[in-house]
Amino acid sequence: MVLAILFVLQFVLSISAHDVGISSINLQFSGGKLIVYSSYAKADFEKLALDEDSKKLKTLAKNAFEIKIDGQILKAKEADVFNVFSDGTDGIVFEHFFKDISGSTVQINSLLPPSLSPNHTQILTITRDDGQEISRQFLKGDFEFEFNLNDLKKPSGFGAFLTLGIEHILFGFDHLLFLLALLLVVKTLRDMAGIITFFTIAHSITLSLVSLNIIQLPTVFVEPIIAISIIYVGLENLFKAEPKNRWLIAYAFGLIHGLGFASVLQEIGIGQGMEVLVPLLSFNLGVEVGQIAFALILLPIIWQLRKMDSYKTKILPTASILIVLAGLYWLIERVFY
Repeated sequence: MVLAILFVLQFVLSISAHDVGISSINLQFSGGKLIVYSSYAKADFEKLALDEDSKKLKTLAKNAFEIKIDGQILKAKEADVFNVFSDGTDGIVFEHFFKDISGSTVQINSLLPPSLSPNHTQILTITRDDGQEISRQFLKGDFEFEFNLNDLKKPSGFGAFLTLGIEHILFGFDHLLFLLALLLVVKTLRDMAGIITFFTIAHSITLSLVSLNIIQLPTVFVEPIIAISIIYVGLENLFKAEPKNRWLIAYAFGLIHGLGFASVLQEIGIGQGMEVLVPLLSFNLGVEVGQIAFALILLPIIWQLRKMDSYKTKILPTASILIVLAGLYWLIERVFY
C-alpha cells in the first residue's frame, strides 16, 4: 500500500491534478472566412518554460497547426491577424484569421499537442455559417483530421466522452486519493457501496448543474476545497479509531469534486440545450466506470492488508500521512501559485 501511494505521489510533484492533457481547437467557417481558436492550459506551457507574454509563445501560436484545403496549405496573409490571450481561467487561447476560404476537402494537423503532456487529447469542433456545431472529434496520436465541408455530419460522440470520463478519473490523482482515503477504513462491501454511491450522486448533481449553466463557481475556489477534502479525510483516518458516516463525507465533498469534473466539460464546450445530454451522460458514466474499477482493484488489497497486525499501527497511519502531505501540497500550489 505504501509503495502504491508513493507511486502516485511521484506524479503529484510533476503534474497538475486536473491537467490530464486536454486542449481544444475550434474551426469557425463563416462568409468565406475561417477563424481558428485553439485553447491550452497554462500548465502545459509552463512545462516548456514559457510564460504568457514571451516571444516564444507567439512563435508557438504561429506554428500551432497546419491546414490544407484541397491539398494546398492555407497560409495566413500578412493582412490577417492572430492573437494570443488569456481566457481568465488558467488557459491560453490562440486566435487565427484566414480570408477567402474556398474548396471542399479540409485537412487539419495540430502540431503542439505531441510536445505537451503525455496522453494528450485535443477536442476539435467545427462550426458552420449559422453558428451550428457540425462536428466534434477527439484527436489523439497523429492529431490529424480530414473532412468535407459539403457533406459533414455531426456524430453523437458518446464513446469519445465515455473514454474521456474514464481517463479523467484515472489521471485525476486528487479524486483517486480522496477515494483511497475514504476506502482505507472500509470493512464491508456495504460500506464501500455506500461511499461510491453517495460520491456518485453528489458529483453527478453538481456536474449536471454546471454543465447546464444553472450554477457556476470559479475553479480558483473549487480546486483548493478539493485539496482540503483530501487533507480532512486523511487526518480523520489518523485521529479517529473508527471513522463513521463515511457516506456523508463522500456526499458532502463529492459535490465539490463534481465541480472539478465539470471544469473539463466547460473547457471543451459541450453545446446548449439537448446537445448537452449525450456528452454529459457519457462523460459521467465514464467517471463512474473508472472509479468503480479503481475501487474493485484496491479493496481486495486493503482487505488483505487489514489481516496484518501492523495495519492499524503502521500501514494505515503511514498511508494517511502521505495522503495528507499530498493534499497539503495541492492546497499550497492552488492557493499561492
